[in-house]
Amino acid sequence: MGNCVDCGFLASRNFISRQLEETEKVTREKGKRADYLRNSGDQAFYQMVHEPPICLKQAFNLWDEAGITNPSSDGSEIEQMIASIINSDRQCKEWTLWKQGLSPKEHQDVLDREERNRFEEAKRRNDRKWHWIELAAIVFGTGLFTLLGAWIARLN
Repeated sequence: MGNCVDCGFLASRNFISRQLEETEKVTREKGKRADYLRNSGDQAFYQMVHEPPICLKQAFNLWDEAGITNPSSDGSEIEQMIASIINSDRQCKEWTLWKQGLSPKEHQDVLDREERNRFEEAKRRNDRKWHWIELAAIVFGTGLFTLLGAWIARLN
């Protein structure tokens, strides 16, 4: 279908909040994990924000493919492995197009809402079909009983 880099279910766990979040563009493009400048006393240093990316749907174990055992490990070798793995073509039944700005959970919510809308539309179509069948049965029954009543009245 596509590759993980273009999938909305590519997720990264935030080291601090532990929430699964949208994988940053820098990770998608270069395999480099997002970081931020942190001040500690008189020293400033960069601290990673996210663990290496994972598949929210667990269709593939990206860490096993990359040989990642420690999520806080860093380095260009890991970045290259991440970039290579998430850019490889895959046949994945869970793949959905990434919409920048949506979290993986929000991508799932969009799919759930679309599925619910399809179900409700099919239900409405089915209800309309039965409405016409009920209406036809009422008209037919009314006519039948009217004729039956007239016939019985003629017999008396």
